[in-house]
Amino acid sequence: MSKELYDRIGALRGEIDRAEGAQREALIDTLESAVMALEARGTPVPGWAKSRIAARREAEMEDRFDNMPI
Repeated sequence: MSKELYDRIGALRGEIDRAEGAQREALIDTLESAVMALEARGTPVPGWAKSRIAARREAEMEDRFDNMPI
């Protein structure tokens, strides 16, 4: 099962790079699910995948603060 998840994560990398907008967000959701499944099995996760997820979370957090009144 871990091999299949690893392969899927590798395939998602290219798909995410080529996607835009809502499709890109959906693919990152899929990536996050696959990463969580690997982590639950104690399997190492590729660094680029963790970075991609962290970047999205950071962007989401910045968007929340951009809309806050001063």
